[in-house]
Amino acid sequence: MPTLSGKRAARRADLPAWDLDRLGLSPEEIGLKGSPTRVVRIFHPQITRSPRLFKGNDIERGIAELLTELEGLGITGREGVS
Repeated sequence: MPTLSGKRAARRADLPAWDLDRLGLSPEEIGLKGSPTRVVRIFHPQITRSPRLFKGNDIERGIAELLTELEGLGITGREGVS
C-alpha cells in the first residue's frame, strides 16, 4: 500500500514528457495510424443464463440442494460420492 509520504512525493515528482521527437518516431508509428489493430465493433453480450435462487430458513437443506445442483453439473469433484 502506498504511504502518505509516498503519495505526497509522487505529487511533487517531475515527470518527463515523451514526445515524438524524443522517442524518434513519426506520426504514422503511433496512435491510431500506427496501431496494427482496429476496433471493429463494441457490444454488450446478451446474458443467456437464468439464476437459481435457494431460499428458506433451513441452511442445511439449502446447502444440500446447492451441492446436488453442482454435482449434477459435474463441477464439484464429488460426483458419484454418497
